[in-house]
Amino acid sequence: MLEAVDRSTGAGRRDYALLATMFNTGARVQELLDLRTCDLHLDRPFQVRLFGKGCKERLCPLWPQTATLLRELCAERRLDLRAAVPIFVNQRGQPLSRFGVCYILAKYLKRAQATVPSLKGKHLHPHSMRHSTAVHLLKSGVDLSTIGQWLGHASLNTTNKSLSQ
Repeated sequence: MLEAVDRSTGAGRRDYALLATMFNTGARVQELLDLRTCDLHLDRPFQVRLFGKGCKERLCPLWPQTATLLRELCAERRLDLRAAVPIFVNQRGQPLSRFGVCYILAKYLKRAQATVPSLKGKHLHPHSMRHSTAVHLLKSGVDLSTIGQWLGHASLNTTNKSLSQ
């Protein structure tokens, strides 16, 4: 899907950073929408502070590539990394909504389906990205406890359920 994004436009660069951050962090859609510039740590160790269910705060590691995308997006928008400014905004400068994220996912899924036949007939929603992140981490050799912490799960049972879906 990332290959389907046209990064020559501001909206495309925003969408690419959004999708990459979703996959990297496995964040819930609301956690991503609530993300502010002051929640980013774009120097080593790269990480993002997420506020999850029950106002629980967690730090999630960022891959160097994702940190670079977020740094470039903030620079392009001239955002102060010390301020509490929303990172992902729509064309009117308002924070993206859940519906906006669903629209973005559907748009790039449709584009990707043109070149990746196995995606035909698939539906993608923001929560699917969390499952994809969990499976990717597991296949990369990350233990269940760490995956659970990464995703902000209160219990290993939740992590097990997430991986079995």
